[in-house]
Amino acid sequence: MKNRIGIFGGTFDPVHNGHLFVTQSLLKSNLLDQIWVMPSPDPPHKTENNLSDFSHRYKMIELMFSDSSRIVVSDYESTLPRPSYTLNTLKALYQKHPDSEFYLCLGEDSIVHFHKWYRYKEILSEIVILVAERPGFDKHLVQPDVLEKVIFVEHNPVSISSTDIRDELAAGKNSIHIPQIVADYIHKNELYSK
Repeated sequence: MKNRIGIFGGTFDPVHNGHLFVTQSLLKSNLLDQIWVMPSPDPPHKTENNLSDFSHRYKMIELMFSDSSRIVVSDYESTLPRPSYTLNTLKALYQKHPDSEFYLCLGEDSIVHFHKWYRYKEILSEIVILVAERPGFDKHLVQPDVLEKVIFVEHNPVSISSTDIRDELAAGKNSIHIPQIVADYIHKNELYSK
């Protein structure tokens, strides 16, 4: 039987409890053996230049998930040619790990815009998408061809955004949405301070 691996990508700038809760819901579904949390070195859809250095974002994710045996923090995308398109990452992963079955893990906000992703139809031909679904989510917001390849996983989300957290930290406040070990790292490395 193939190893079932969820790929959970993003900028994670910074990683926060919302990301943690998504991984917990996905693992609880018993559809996955592991989740690989994979920060993007330079996401094509992010146009601002103030993204924190990849090494810092990677280290914060390592700290966040250090006590979870079923979560692997991977820098794999940083080894691939740029830009970091999901399709290219998936193709490379399948070549490197032919004995594994991959699932793309997304939140609802991402699945609504998935039809705008680079060569999204090819991604759909390669993989099943797992979406952490909050109660009452309107599936009609998702393109029909995308919806066909989605498995929704029960999830009770919290309303957190990395942007809001960065704003809090820049204002000198502590954020309740990141664990202390991550907050200590941010403070030590003077991330997000103005």
